[in-house]
Order: sequence, then C-alpha cells, then structure tokens
Amino acid sequence: MGGLIHHTIAGAISAAIVFLIFRRRDYAIAVFAGNLLPDFVGAAYAAVLVRSIDPNVILKSDPWFSGQKDEVTQFFWIFVQASMVLAYLFFHTYIRKKKPHHEMEGNIAMLLLGFMTHMGMDILIVEKGALY
Repeated sequence: MGGLIHHTIAGAISAAIVFLIFRRRDYAIAVFAGNLLPDFVGAAYAAVLVRSIDPNVILKSDPWFSGQKDEVTQFFWIFVQASMVLAYLFFHTYIRKKKPHHEMEGNIAMLLLGFMTHMGMDILIVEKGALY
C-alpha cells in the first residue's frame, strides 16, 4: 500500500487544520477517517474476492490492481460509501442520542471532505510504492 503513508499524512494534516478551525475532535476524526476509508474498503473488497486476509496475497491480487477499472467495483464502492454515511448517521442518532442534527451534518460534511481529499490525491498524484 504505497499510498497509505501519503493518505495517512494528508489525513493527519487535514485533521489538524480542521481541529484548529473548529476546535472539535469529532470533526478532526471524521476527516481523518474519511481520508483512509477508501483504501481500507478497497483492500477489504479485494480480500473478500481472493478469500484471504494475508496482505501479501491481497496486494498482489488482480482485484486490488483492477479495482479502479472495473465498473462493478466502482458501483460497489459507491454503495459502501453510502452505507458508511448511513451507519454513521444511525449511530449518532439512535445510539448516542446526544448530538443535535446540525452537529451530525457537520460530521458528515467532514467525513465527505476526507473522501474528497483522498480522491483528489488519487487523481492528482500517481501513487507508486515498492509494491507497484
């Protein structure tokens, strides 16, 4: 995962900037998680397809490399993103019951900001690590 270090650094910088602006830990955590979640979901999807949890097998498998080219994978990714946002809303609405709706909207916005940061980095930077 050559891009994991880059996305972790970008997520930490984004989280620090968001924390300095809003002074809220939950916003910073949402931006950081949104930045790392696409790679983790892609690795989990590849692990399901190759039926292995060994990182060496996953990172050398065809689903890992062809994940960006396959339309089924992209539709799956959109479904997973929507499911994560709904799970996040469900958790804060029904389990915690402490946050008003405007704060949940802020958390969702920060999560999506993390997604956009990740996707922007993937578009602008060709990630090449030792495993590629």
